[in-house]
Order: sequence, then structure tokens, then C-alpha cells
Amino acid sequence: MKNNEVIIRIPRDIIDRAIKDLRRPHQFASERIGFFNSTHKILNNNTIIIFITDYFEVDDNDYIDDCEVGARINSTAIRYALQNILDKQSGCFHVHYHSFSEIIPEFSFTDLTDNPELIKSFGHVGRNQIHGMIVLGKNGVNALIKEQGADILTPATKIVIVGYPMIFSFPNNNHRRNSEIYERQSFLGENSQLQLNRVKVGIIGAGGGGSHVIQQLAYLGVTNFVVFDYDVIEKTNLNRMVGAGAKDIGHKKVDIAERDIKNILPNARIIKINDDWVNHPELIQECDFIFGCVDSYVGRRNIELECRRYLIPLIDIGMDIHQIEESPIPNMTGQIILSLPGMPCMNCFGFLTETNLAKETAKYGKAGGRPQVVWSNGILASQAVGTFVDIITGWTGNNNKLVYLAYDGNLGTLIDHPRLKFVSKPCPHFPYSGVGPAKFKSI
Repeated sequence: MKNNEVIIRIPRDIIDRAIKDLRRPHQFASERIGFFNSTHKILNNNTIIIFITDYFEVDDNDYIDDCEVGARINSTAIRYALQNILDKQSGCFHVHYHSFSEIIPEFSFTDLTDNPELIKSFGHVGRNQIHGMIVLGKNGVNALIKEQGADILTPATKIVIVGYPMIFSFPNNNHRRNSEIYERQSFLGENSQLQLNRVKVGIIGAGGGGSHVIQQLAYLGVTNFVVFDYDVIEKTNLNRMVGAGAKDIGHKKVDIAERDIKNILPNARIIKINDDWVNHPELIQECDFIFGCVDSYVGRRNIELECRRYLIPLIDIGMDIHQIEESPIPNMTGQIILSLPGMPCMNCFGFLTETNLAKETAKYGKAGGRPQVVWSNGILASQAVGTFVDIITGWTGNNNKLVYLAYDGNLGTLIDHPRLKFVSKPCPHFPYSGVGPAKFKSI
């Protein structure tokens, strides 16, 4: 079976735990070994996506004193790994750390001669899983996988550490893309343009807020888009949809989004879906990042569920204008929320609750026909794109940052939401045990 791509996604908290363990000194071994649990999905286009769901260490007493290699483990450690595969119905990845690597770490001669037999034994126990080996470094990750029924190990094409910031590794294809167009944003980092060029971004909703997001991403140099919107342009869209004009009435919003992107980046790769994203879930699952630009609470909940299951960061933006009984002046409000796997979700933030979902279902908070204006959409979209750039490039040095911003259009302010002070992490609603395709058990 020929694969277009092999993608591995590793939550930051899991990789941090692994590195902390692997860098501990041992009495005689010069390096340590551990194991990742994993699950996977093979998409219809044969792309393989592997999700790392846990890490377990090798006990100090299970190392063999062998001066010819950096680390060797005994049969007890291997049996434990095999039992773990059986108990959790999980894939298993041998993992270690190369401290001497400056960019993408390479596998050593010992790795390539000894480990394949171990990986092969994993396949005998977990026949329906994908197994492999991973080497971590200071500035990147490398991986080889063994597909079901394959005799040789296949290199990963993209490895993503999912966190704030995200770290992308492109083994065997880590070239830089330099262009005079982006000279004035070079402060974002040495490899920032490579990251922006290679990341695949999904935008759900190409109307008011989404059109701003799409245009700004194109100007930044993002070249891989998946755009979802089942609607066409009406007269009432022309007061806020960037790129649309009077001649576009009746045209699909995704067509206008494509035209806007191509005007800025003629070589951009765009998948446009004039349909609800739920009818094309694999296109979401293949994205590295999602912008949710939808009106309803139910819509937000469904997008977040999909993103959490497939370890994809999500930025939700939205605004509303409503009348408060005691005030004659309409109240303009909005929000920007980052839903990052392992970190607080929209339920944790108190934004998506059973109460507001129930009210919307009962039509008390009906989504259609809400007042919208161009400047508030622009403010929220711009800050959301700024947050995206920071997550992708890490240019501000922020780590594990929580993002829940409250917009007050009457005052013209965009500030941290007061609820941030009361949010605890990690998120209890989306454990890593629920990552990947749904699994059904007999009861």
C-alpha cells in the first residue's frame, strides 16, 4: 500500500514527561529508553495519522550493562511492553533521546540494526496496530513506523508536537523557503516561514469572521487550506464578508475564499467544500490546525469534539449583538478561545455549558439572523490569527498559555476573560484514552 503521508501527533505534556524521564542519569547506561502508547487511523487517501496517547518508562533494574551500546534493556522490560500492547490494545513505539542532535535527530547504526526486530515482535502481539520507533532531540523528532503486513520500516513525513507552541518536524524534507515577500516578518523565527508554509489549516465558516481569517493567513504565507462553508452569498453578507462584492451575490462563499487566496498566493493548495464539514470528517482530521467561525453552540461543540479526538488545536471566534432590558444601547460582545488538546476545553472555560446548549436546542438562542458588523469580526479574526502565529512559530516565548479573550465592542476592549483565573488544567473532559477513531466494545 502506497501512502501519501505519515503524520504523528504527540501531545506536549506527554513528550515533556518522556524527555524528563529519558534525560535522567542512570548508574551505567549512557542513555535511557521508554515506550509510547499509540492509536492510529488510515484515511481513505492512504494517509496514516498516528496519535501518541501515553508514555511509560523502563525500570532502572531492567537495563543491561553493555559497554558497546548507549542502552540495552532486558527481557523483563520487553515483556512489559508486549503486555502493555495487549492490555491497552495499543500501538507501541520504542523511544529514546539524542542530546547531541542540533536539528532533526538521526537514528544511530545500532537503532537501525537492533530495533527493527523488537518492533517486529510488537506486531506479532498487536496485529491490528502500527508500531515503530521514535528518537527525540533538542529541536525536532524523527520516527520510523512498521505498517501492518510490511517488512520494512517507513519514515514519518510530518511529526507534530501539539502544544503551545507547536513544534513541527519534517524528516528528510526540512528545507527552508526564503522569499523577499516575508522579509518583514522574519522576526517570527529562523524557520517560521517553513512552518507557516507547511501547516495545513482548516477554516469552518468562510463568512464574516472566516473571510478575515482566510485573507490574513494567505498574506502570512500559509499555503495549505481546507475551507468549509455550505452557504452562498446574499445581500446581507456584503456588509462584512471580505473579498465579496455585489457581483458575487448567489455565488458560493468557498469560491470567493478561493479567489481571495489565489489573488494573494497563486500557488496555494486549497480544498473547498460547499457542504457541512460533518459530511467530510477526514478532511478535518488531516488538518494541523482549525479555525471555528460558526454561530451556534452546538456547532462549536461538534467541532471541538472532532478536534480533541484527533489532537488538533482549535481557535473559536464569535460575536453577538444583543439588547439588555435595562439599557437602551445594544451590547456588542465576542470571544476568542483556544481549545488545545491536554489543556482546558470550552466546557472548562464555562463557555459551552449544558444550559446554553439546551437553550439553543429549544430555540431560545437561535443562531440565524444575528446582527453582524465588519469591524468586530475583523478585530476578533486578527487577534485569533495572531494567536495562531504565536502557536505555530513560538516567537513570543509563551509556553502552555491559556487563551480566552473577551471582546467588548461598546468599550473597544479585548481582554483576558475573568474566568481564566478559575480554570484548572489539565482538561478532565477529553482524556487521551478517547483519542483516535471510536472503538466499540461488547457489553
